[in-house]
Parts: sequence; C-alpha cells; structure tokens
Amino acid sequence: NALNYEPSASIDDGSCVYSPNECLIPLALGDTTHVVYGSSIEPTVDDIINDSGLTVSSQTEYQVWETSKESTAISVKFLDAYSSYGDVFGYYERGDLGTFVPLFKSGGGVNDVYPGVPSATPGETYTVTLPGGDYGFALHSGTPNQFQASENSLNESGNDHMASYEVIGANSYVLAYENFDLSSSDKDYNDAVVQVTIVSCENLDPP
Repeated sequence: NALNYEPSASIDDGSCVYSPNECLIPLALGDTTHVVYGSSIEPTVDDIINDSGLTVSSQTEYQVWETSKESTAISVKFLDAYSSYGDVFGYYERGDLGTFVPLFKSGGGVNDVYPGVPSATPGETYTVTLPGGDYGFALHSGTPNQFQASENSLNESGNDHMASYEVIGANSYVLAYENFDLSSSDKDYNDAVVQVTIVSCENLDPP
C-alpha cells in the first residue's frame, strides 16, 4: 500500500544467514556519469556528510539495489535537508513509482499528496523490511507524479536526481537528492540526504 508509511519491524541481527554485503547488491544500470553539483549558498552534501561523522567513497552511479533474499532489513537515517518543498522520502519497487512507500518528510513545505507523513529531524532513523526484489529510492515534491527517483529512466528527460556514495567501513550508502532539473544551476543535491544501512537478511532456502 503506497499510502502506508509505517515502517515495519526490523529483523533481529542474529537471523542474518549471509554477509550483509549479499543482502542488497547495488546496480548502476549502465550509468557511468557522475552528477555535477551547481552553486549554492546552503551547506553542501560534503558538509552534511562530514557533520554526520561519515567517511564515504568517491561518487558511485548506483540507481537500484537488488536482493534475492526472503527478507532484508535496512535502516534509513535522515542526515539533513535544505529544501522549501514538502519533499517526502521513500522507496519503491524497481521500475514502478506506483509502489512508492513514503517514510518521512524532509522539507519544510506542504505535501498535499502525502499530508500525513511525519517530518523527520536530523538523526532520526526508520527501519524497513523488504521482501525479495529490486528497489529504488525517491523523493516526492508535493504534486501528483512529481517524483525524483534514483532510477534515471523514471525521471523526466532521464535526469539524474540522486548522487550516491558507499560509506567506508560499513554496509551502507549515502544518497543525496536534488529536486531541480538539469537546466538549473542551483543543483546542490541537499534536498534530502540519507544513509541507508543493511541490517540483516534471510535466504529463501536457509541451510
């Protein structure tokens, strides 16, 4: 249910049969181009990452994450955002924004499509259990069908609205979102910055 934004309970760490690296496999889907940041007077993505105490890799081109496990638990930590829109962050099944599940609102504006989604404060964490499949992450900016998806092919003109990084020394990723299109110079990718961490997973046929 795309309107159900209550996060499900996490899987106990002891149930993880395989290495967390096997729980979610990142896919670039043929993307080879880094996003280019525009000018901004606001804190940058680097500022937000550094303030969170994280060390990350160089920018990746990941768009979706796949898992063949029966269930995979992830935590989504809201690091920070600088946006006047009512941006709602959530996840969806690859290729289908109709399956979007909202988790929290990151911006200060109103989102009429998801009015009941709570606003997050920096450091707040949401735990989600995903069944086997491929998943992307997206922002919704307040009007019907106004999504900025991690999957470029779902965005207008194939725009790249997400920059992604691997967190060094952890099974997690930093995802940074931009709600402006490619024609804007103010592309700071700080409209929502989150850390997605793999908690645990269970195999379809555990030994």
